[in-house]
Amino acid sequence: MRNPTAGGAGLLRRVAVPAAAVILGLGLTAPLVHAAPAAPQGGTATRFGGIVAYDALPGARNDVVVGILLGELAIQDESGAAAGHGCVRRSDVLVTCGPVSGVARVAVQARDLDDRVYVAVPLDAIVDAGTGADEVATHGGGDRITVGDGAPGDRVASCGAGADTVEADAGDTVPTASCEGRVSPAT
Repeated sequence: MRNPTAGGAGLLRRVAVPAAAVILGLGLTAPLVHAAPAAPQGGTATRFGGIVAYDALPGARNDVVVGILLGELAIQDESGAAAGHGCVRRSDVLVTCGPVSGVARVAVQARDLDDRVYVAVPLDAIVDAGTGADEVATHGGGDRITVGDGAPGDRVASCGAGADTVEADAGDTVPTASCEGRVSPAT
């Protein structure tokens, strides 16, 4: 085994210290500062029992897909995804939240800007698209979709199977074939 104080390690220490002093003297501290990893800009997924929720951060243009990955409920948001209680972050944009077999409901809160939400699992879903010109599609289950934000331009592509209710404004697009109930937003 090599002695850490002999040979190259001492040389590295002798070179690194003067180099750091030179960089600090020039005001170039960025290479020496260990910044924390950037927080995802999209939102956070959490799981409590049979409910998985995704809560987007304000100011993010979310592109959310809820699906199944290797038997686990997965949430992907191209604007970034963080893992909260009961979930694991797999990449900057992907979170898994345990076995899909134990999930009864998915809830997505997209908030502001023009967001896209696609729930591609046959579970009950609650989707609140928030403000902006949003696009929502669900796959199955009894869904409650809210795109009513006081402005036209939102689009529900599909509600899938199940008894669904969509809260939408007069200028929003909602298919009557797969979205059984349409209501106006509460004023």
